[in-house]
Amino acid sequence: MIQFLELNNFVPAELTCLMKHAETDIQQLFPLTQYVINQVHVEGDGAVVRFTQQFGAKNFKARMFKATKKDFEEARVTVNAEVIDAISQAPHNIARFYLSQKGYIKLEAITNLLADYEDLPANAMAIDKRNEIISL
Repeated sequence: MIQFLELNNFVPAELTCLMKHAETDIQQLFPLTQYVINQVHVEGDGAVVRFTQQFGAKNFKARMFKATKKDFEEARVTVNAEVIDAISQAPHNIARFYLSQKGYIKLEAITNLLADYEDLPANAMAIDKRNEIISL
C-alpha cells in the first residue's frame, strides 16, 4: 500500500520534526549516504530493507517494495494529474538528459518509445552529433 502524507494534516510535533530535517546540514550525511549506496550495490534489496528498518520504518518488509495493481489504481484516483504527468514524463526526461550528456541528439523514435515506461526498450538507438548511429 502506498502511504500518502499531506502537509496540512501534520500535527505540530510532526511539522517541527520536518522543519528540523529541512535545516540540517546534509554534508555530514555524505559518508553515511555513500556507505548505504555501496551496501545496496553489494547486497541489493536486503540492504534496502535493513536500512529502511534502521532509519525509521521498523516494520518494513521486502514484500512492501512491489506496488500492486490496486496501488496504481488508487494512486491514479487520488494523486494530482500534474504529478501523474510528471511521473509519466520522467523516463523520457532521464533518457533525454543522459543522451545530451553523452553528446547525442534524441531520435523521434526514442521519444515515442519512452512514452510508456513499461514498454521501455532494453536497447535504444541514438544519433551522435556527427550523425553516427550508436546503439546504447
